[in-house]
Amino acid sequence: MNRYSDYIMSILRQREDLEEDDTKFDKLFNTYSPTKVFSEVCQWEGLLGVWDVTIKNWIRLIYAIDLDNTIN
Repeated sequence: MNRYSDYIMSILRQREDLEEDDTKFDKLFNTYSPTKVFSEVCQWEGLLGVWDVTIKNWIRLIYAIDLDNTIN
């Protein structure tokens, strides 16, 4: 059982130049913090730079939800 959904795991795998169903690094990916995973997904989707930080800041300012200080 993975910490993250199949969809997110497939993105993490592809970010490492693996096939989306290649599970050989899943143990490593499951150790990634939500902050790292969010950053990886943003980059995979073409949001380069610090968009992960910017988007989380918008969420904090608009919804008063701090994604970096939530209980997992």
